[in-house]
Amino acid sequence: MTENVSQEVWQKALAALDPDRSVTFLQKLVRCKSYSATDGERALVHLLADDMSGLGLETSLIPVPGGRVNAVGRLSGAGGGCSLLFNGHVDTNPVTEGWTVDPWSGLVDDTFIYGIGVSNMKAGDAAYFCAVETLMAAGIRLNGDVLLSYVVGELQGGGGNKGSCRPRCACRLFHQQ
Repeated sequence: MTENVSQEVWQKALAALDPDRSVTFLQKLVRCKSYSATDGERALVHLLADDMSGLGLETSLIPVPGGRVNAVGRLSGAGGGCSLLFNGHVDTNPVTEGWTVDPWSGLVDDTFIYGIGVSNMKAGDAAYFCAVETLMAAGIRLNGDVLLSYVVGELQGGGGNKGSCRPRCACRLFHQQ
């Protein structure tokens, strides 16, 4: 993979990478109580849509059954390249017994970030957002588009993913225009 990326591009990306910003962004996601099919889930989807719009991504909210929504953003590429889709869910299971720290704090120590949804899948959601943010900060433009998809309903059989694939929903974002 690295053989196709110049050393200069790697250096620009590494220079623009802000690990503290990435951790702070993940903490923001953890602090959203996004239980499935709740106002908190909807609030997190809207927060992510606002953040994608703030980066300058073409952003849409995609309605899915049950009055829920997904957020999809596109960073347009220069053209002539394959598109890349990052897809993750935002809904979490309820907090279970046994937590020794506040599961909504996003507490960081020398080893871990603690919080509900960190390992499934808010860290991944934060990582791909911050990857695009880093590319943009470095002034790196890929040939293909990069799509960020934040879906609901993973815990109910993938309803958010199914909703995004329905005709006329997200197709204009998922296909070249």
